[in-house]
Amino acid sequence: MLLLGAREVSLDAPGARPEVPSHVPFLLIGGGTAAFAAARSIRARDPGARVLIVSEDPALPYMRPPLSKELWFSDDPHVTETLRFKQWNGKERSIYFQPPSFYVPVRDLPFVENGGVAVLCGKKVVHMDVRGNTVKLSDGTQISYDKCLIATGGSPRNLPAIERAGKDVQQRLTLFRKLPCRTPGSGCARGMEGVNVMPNAVVKSVSVSGKRLVIKLKDGRKVETDHIVAAVGLEPNVELAKSAGLEVDSDFGGFRVNAELQARSNIWVAGDAACFYDIKLGTGIRSESETEAEASEVRIAPSSSPTPQVPKPGEDYGKGVIFYLRDKVVVGIVLWNIFNRMPIARKVSTALVC
Repeated sequence: MLLLGAREVSLDAPGARPEVPSHVPFLLIGGGTAAFAAARSIRARDPGARVLIVSEDPALPYMRPPLSKELWFSDDPHVTETLRFKQWNGKERSIYFQPPSFYVPVRDLPFVENGGVAVLCGKKVVHMDVRGNTVKLSDGTQISYDKCLIATGGSPRNLPAIERAGKDVQQRLTLFRKLPCRTPGSGCARGMEGVNVMPNAVVKSVSVSGKRLVIKLKDGRKVETDHIVAAVGLEPNVELAKSAGLEVDSDFGGFRVNAELQARSNIWVAGDAACFYDIKLGTGIRSESETEAEASEVRIAPSSSPTPQVPKPGEDYGKGVIFYLRDKVVVGIVLWNIFNRMPIARKVSTALVC
């Protein structure tokens, strides 16, 4: 109860609650897989925990990999509206980790009886005071914390030729669903039918000719296309390192952390933004992998076991088929992550042998 002049104001009244709490026990910076996995782990170990996720993304936490995999190759014309995809087991689900009803309203987080997870969307942490255990948001709001997880992820790299290009090219940067012709900017699409792979090709420049893009290679060749897909990795988001005084690894990028993913005694870093020393490999590691992001979930909660995972990039274990030949005859077929297709593989093998 608060006494203002001669009037009593109850802090339990929704109208008296601040839009953003001034203090939270657990503050998670970033709204990706690592942050959500950490929130889930914290709540599993402490059912009454109050967790605040501050995300620059305007949407609630969602899965990133399906955006460039299952949703990309979906035959559903409404997939960009439904944002649903089929998993490896054939079951359909949303890209969102949880529905909106799972989360607690941000302003109610300090007051709900059994705690919960709240997400502050569309806000960026621009300053971090490690000694004072506080962060400052882009709108000037300050939040103090007991424990903090930095899971800021990374930003997509761009091709230098595109960055050097003029405004006519820059204005064409967009997200897309369907185009008549696409040119992938990496070797990740080798398994796609109808893809013309140009090895050892270095992009020198990109320009606009009419309604098409013209890619000029260093060897003089030119490629015309409707759209360029640049899939050249990402740069870890480490802007907070300067204000926080946290170390950034000069070789691999990312916040340098110990085997428990700690940057300070009450600050953890997880996901694409973390760089740690792998005991088994004997080298620094910064893994851009959903598996690593999920594996870091227990670190902000009490745990004494070091990070044991060896990097497992999802691209190495996608979908594929291997044909074993002997004297130009198929003698065996290996399928991975292609379920319920064994009968077809047997028919193909039998037909080719005959």
